[in-house]
Amino acid sequence: MKSAVSKIPKLPLLHHNHRVNFICKTMQQIEVEENEQLHIPHRHEYYSIIWIEKAKGIHHIDFKSYPIDNQTIFFVSPEQVHHLEMQNKPIGCVFLFTADFLESNGIPQSFLSGLELFFACDEVKPIHLKQKQVGEIRLYSDHIFGEFQEEHYLKQESIAGWLKLLLISCKRFKAENTTPSPTMLSSTSKIVKDFKTALEINYASMHKVSEYASQLHLSSNYLNEVIKEETGKSAKDFIQDRIMLEAKRLATHADLSLKVTAFQLGFDDPSHFSKFFSNRNGTDFTTFRNQIRNKYL
Repeated sequence: MKSAVSKIPKLPLLHHNHRVNFICKTMQQIEVEENEQLHIPHRHEYYSIIWIEKAKGIHHIDFKSYPIDNQTIFFVSPEQVHHLEMQNKPIGCVFLFTADFLESNGIPQSFLSGLELFFACDEVKPIHLKQKQVGEIRLYSDHIFGEFQEEHYLKQESIAGWLKLLLISCKRFKAENTTPSPTMLSSTSKIVKDFKTALEINYASMHKVSEYASQLHLSSNYLNEVIKEETGKSAKDFIQDRIMLEAKRLATHADLSLKVTAFQLGFDDPSHFSKFFSNRNGTDFTTFRNQIRNKYL
């Protein structure tokens, strides 16, 4: 397979040939402008909020599939691989923004990560809006589009303010729509969050539970106990799943050899990486890459 056609696209955030930090579009606009690329696995360099008001289909995000239904909101983070399979023409809108956009308008990265709406080492499921929640999202959406299409004083600041309110509502709706679970103690909740943060930063260089435990000033046994109790997954599974996800992303969108991929993910021995991939995925690295690319390209 030739390199020119084997690389899954990384859609640029461009407007009039200049990088921008925020953009919003209707699903109808996106269907017209990016129709071919929407339906093959691709990735962005920015955060995406995809509000599907009316449509049917499947949204594939990082090799997991989620049903698309009316009044569904998806959250896609930078570098995540995703694509849409639509059964009909979607009605809705998409908000695309960078962390720099938020930071430059007084909204820190910590606010975004604290919402836990976007990817942080594990799955983030979409929100299915209840009818009473739709009006609030539409209010903020209309204000964002109105500001985006006009040249008002403090335009960017206004967009960021409405976007923050939209995100806060999404966080509240997610809590309201989720079946309540036993409340985590603040100390254990912080351990889980700190572990996920550390893992997202170090997955390619730290492969052992003991390394994360040391960084968090905990014993390996206690870290495992907390992670297992609060998430249902062991710390080791979190680590291996995150490495595996990145391996699949690289197999999908990068033209790297198995050897280079292995080194990039912190494996000194490519054969060790090959065995790891096969054991976790059920197929070898090359077979997985060919299956993905033969299906969509």
